[in-house]
Amino acid sequence: NPRTVEVNFSLKTGASFTFSEIKGNSEKLESIIKTYLIHNISHE
Repeated sequence: NPRTVEVNFSLKTGASFTFSEIKGNSEKLESIIKTYLIHNISHE
């Protein structure tokens, strides 16, 4: 069975995202998420 990676996170702006990807794209998915989080979530 292919490994499915599901990621859920929300931004302080109120927007929320859910990613569900088959293992194989997960590396690219993680890279996109990390980059997005770094640029869009403010730390208190």
